[in-house]
Amino acid sequence: MSTGSDRRGDAVRRGAEGVVGAASVGLAAADPVAGMLAALLQSQIADLLADLARRGISRVFHVTFAETDLSPEQLIHQLAASDDGLRLLARTVEVARTAAHDEKLRALGRCLAAGADDDARIDQELLLVSAVAALESEDMRLLRNLAERGIDDHDHGTSDQSIAGRLVGQGVAVTVPTYGVASFRITRLGLLLLDRARAADPAG
Repeated sequence: MSTGSDRRGDAVRRGAEGVVGAASVGLAAADPVAGMLAALLQSQIADLLADLARRGISRVFHVTFAETDLSPEQLIHQLAASDDGLRLLARTVEVARTAAHDEKLRALGRCLAAGADDDARIDQELLLVSAVAALESEDMRLLRNLAERGIDDHDHGTSDQSIAGRLVGQGVAVTVPTYGVASFRITRLGLLLLDRARAADPAG
């Protein structure tokens, strides 16, 4: 099970909501005024979480429109033309709500742009969005290390097996048959994920 910062942050946020909610109920029974203040705090936390979600979604669409010539109306029209397009839109927004790193938000924005520009890519982009949701910073670091070796070479058993296993589970790396410890290499889908997540060009 990953201990990545996205999952930790999500768990902390859920825990905060639960603790404050329970405190509101308990304080309301013991002291109505304290209970009212705790309920107000719970509302403020909910507003903060909603604001974080809005920022993530806004960042995704900022990247999307930087990557395509489509207007917002054209983007929605393109994606709404098929069930798969709507699935891509819905899944991208869902992942963006809890994505904590700009690397993930950049990848999501480019996945959405690619799917809107060419509906033949939508299935591929759905796979990439699922990978973005599942992988954390440590996973992406290993994926970049594998990319440095190229698609025709493997890591000769030097990678963390549990992290590499997560990459294999998302289809962005594969196990290479070798003697002794398992080795791994990046796939074309993995290279595409790194391209989706790349930092903006200096002039961009």
